[in-house]
Amino acid sequence: MSDDDYPVSLSDIKNEINIEKPVGEFFNIDLDITSSITELYSAVSHKLPWSSFDLNNNGPNGVYFCVNKWYSPSAPLPAGKSISVDSKQRGAIKKLYLKCDAGETAHISLFVMR
Repeated sequence: MSDDDYPVSLSDIKNEINIEKPVGEFFNIDLDITSSITELYSAVSHKLPWSSFDLNNNGPNGVYFCVNKWYSPSAPLPAGKSISVDSKQRGAIKKLYLKCDAGETAHISLFVMR
């Protein structure tokens, strides 16, 4: 058998695994969120793109969030709650949008993996 007998080579598989593997860098981001949409997208200031993140809502109010594209979420993440988002692929999280209801605020903490 030759390499031509296989549709994908071992080299192709290795390259694909390296593309999907996270960089392995972890860091924290703390933000105050208001009723205006906060958009995290800058590779310089927030080290995007990311592979995964944990969002902790420290309150006092709920926080709506969207990944990669803004839409109107149906329910906020309540104060005191957390959620983990794992794309299972390096660099899949390119933007994060956060906002509170009108007149409300919240302090959030992100634990991020690149």
